Amino acid sequence: MDQAILFWMIACVVFTLLEAFTQQFVSIWFLSGSIVALILSIFNVSIDIQGSVFVIVSLITLIAFRPLVKRLVKGDKVVTNSESNIGELAIVLSDFDELTFEGRILVKDMDWAAKSEEGIAYKKGEKVIVERIEGVKCLVKGTRR
Repeated sequence: MDQAILFWMIACVVFTLLEAFTQQFVSIWFLSGSIVALILSIFNVSIDIQGSVFVIVSLITLIAFRPLVKRLVKGDKVVTNSESNIGELAIVLSDFDELTFEGRILVKDMDWAAKSEEGIAYKKGEKVIVERIEGVKCLVKGTRR
């Protein structure tokens, strides 16, 4: 067996194994280039052309297909219940503690633990806006300025 054929066969196996272990579309582009180079080596094309074709095909597949594959693999981001509360108006259910600035709020008909980002102890019935979520607490700011 020709050394070039053996080299490209080993390259195909290595890139396949690397891709199987990483599962991040790291080496699949080089696999495509090594397959084309393997085919050229079977037809006794010069090693310089095989190497050049390997690089060119690998780059073309990387540039052409990587954005598509990233979109397909990533998919649409699913907003969780807590993330959907950010920016929402909430009603204070119980007075916030004067020392910890923590209390309870109602957001989209759900009771949440909350903490004031501004260091204000809100009173029952006041309106606040959910700024962000930390763990199981909503960090809120008042609507009054």
